[in-house]
Amino acid sequence: MPIIDPTVSTVSTISAKPARAEDLGLSAERTARAIELDGVFDAETSTRGARLRSLYAGLREARIAGCTEVLTRFESGDAWLASLIDLRPVAGNHAVMAQRLDVALARTAAALARDPNHQLPPRYLAEEVGQHLEGFFERIYASKWFRAVYDQTLTRGQYVYTLSNMHQFVRFTTRILGRCVAHAEDPALRVHFIRHLQEEINHERIIERDLEALGEDVDYVRDAMPPNLATRQFMAAQESAIAFHRDPVLLLAAPLAAEGISGHLDNAFMEALHESAKRWGVDEPSKITRFYSSHIDFDGGEDGHWESTVSVLAAHLTDETKLARFLSVLAATTHAMERCYDSWIDDIRLG
Repeated sequence: MPIIDPTVSTVSTISAKPARAEDLGLSAERTARAIELDGVFDAETSTRGARLRSLYAGLREARIAGCTEVLTRFESGDAWLASLIDLRPVAGNHAVMAQRLDVALARTAAALARDPNHQLPPRYLAEEVGQHLEGFFERIYASKWFRAVYDQTLTRGQYVYTLSNMHQFVRFTTRILGRCVAHAEDPALRVHFIRHLQEEINHERIIERDLEALGEDVDYVRDAMPPNLATRQFMAAQESAIAFHRDPVLLLAAPLAAEGISGHLDNAFMEALHESAKRWGVDEPSKITRFYSSHIDFDGGEDGHWESTVSVLAAHLTDETKLARFLSVLAATTHAMERCYDSWIDDIRLG
């Protein structure tokens, strides 16, 4: 996905960079999650709309990088932008001004929305989701679980524990998607969820067959097992989006996290997983890895669940408020999924 829409001008004197404690005369702790803006007080050398777009682009990159605060040096000059995002002096150092990143983004986007010539294109807004997901995929594939698969250290017990916890949320997928169908007012969105629901029917049975092939107690996994903490946190995030908020668009953050992982796997992963199964004494590894292999097909490619979910977002994340709320839920689901994969290694030491 492109990072910057070509229609979004960034020609301006405003620039953003990681905040350096020594340059600003602040502690490293104070600047750890901050971005520094330069050029906020400069005399206007371009239209206000262009300056606003440049500011929004810099703030957006800061959000993608995980920053939560904006810092800038106080200077004489045009204070229009500083006033717009309500920059305030830092306690103990009035030469530096600060604001929360979310407030600065909201105020900047609201100003752009009032200017018909400089409004942000929906596609540009939705593409930020892809940038956050790229960081998530990098982290998840470097996680303990995937390293264990490729390093051939994943144990049979850890694999069983993984499948067993996955079953806890996969078995509710069709019911959750049914709620999305019921609450989707937009016909195209409703069709998206109907198709997804149809493709998810009985997917928990694939996990059960994998566990049966391993000789595990499927009745316990299906009827009595509680999910571990990290798995429950993922479940809570997706369930609240549709059961409490009744917002099918927010719910899309869950498949982007869970199915995005399998949608980006390849044959090298399956080969490594099969080698692990052989180490455990499994004669036919393909019989215990059907859930992962099937979801590479279901979730991957241009017609897969992950790609179809991404294609829906531009039609619904049409302003900064909707985008920010979605990104909040996306952070909850992706961080929970990272904790899931780590916990499925850390909790179990069984061979």
